[in-house]
Amino acid sequence: MATLLSASIFLIGQPHHISLLKSTMSIQGTSNVHDWESKINTVGVSGALETSGTELKSITSLNITIPVKSIKSTKGSIMDEKTWNALKAKKHPTATYRLSKVNSIKKSGTSYIVSTQGNLAVAGKTKHITLTAIAKPLGNGKFRFTGNKKLRMTMFGIDPPTAMFGAMTTGDEITIKYNLTLQESDVMSSVKNH
Repeated sequence: MATLLSASIFLIGQPHHISLLKSTMSIQGTSNVHDWESKINTVGVSGALETSGTELKSITSLNITIPVKSIKSTKGSIMDEKTWNALKAKKHPTATYRLSKVNSIKKSGTSYIVSTQGNLAVAGKTKHITLTAIAKPLGNGKFRFTGNKKLRMTMFGIDPPTAMFGAMTTGDEITIKYNLTLQESDVMSSVKNH
């Protein structure tokens, strides 16, 4: 009985693997003609959370993988091809984010403000970035992470795409917006948005 009790106490503080239940991600930017948005339709997630009930203690690990050709523009296939070429999809078919450090997790109402650092690899270049997300417990081992991050394409050696023989030029700054619902699990997963 004592052994069973001590084992139960030990397991409470252990990290739980996570799987992705739902994903909404997009890249938003500007141009000299109109604002634009590309949706990220496939996201792969692996990692582990340290939790206690609905309390988020820590993020032990987090890896996100995005197939570049799952990025689709609301402006149609011509813009898709320009985006994939700019991201060097043939040579670098995936973009990845790997968590390296959790700076802080602070309770805010019923949610948590999570500050992290990690390595974002896009188009063959890796940059160390800081991300701040809102983590909301949903019960039953589920947490929803939402946030956004401003980046510059030129940070990754990407030339902002142009169209209409150069008449349309896109701005260097983009915003990545994400809304990920994670479930404590033992299996890595990817979600295709519809």
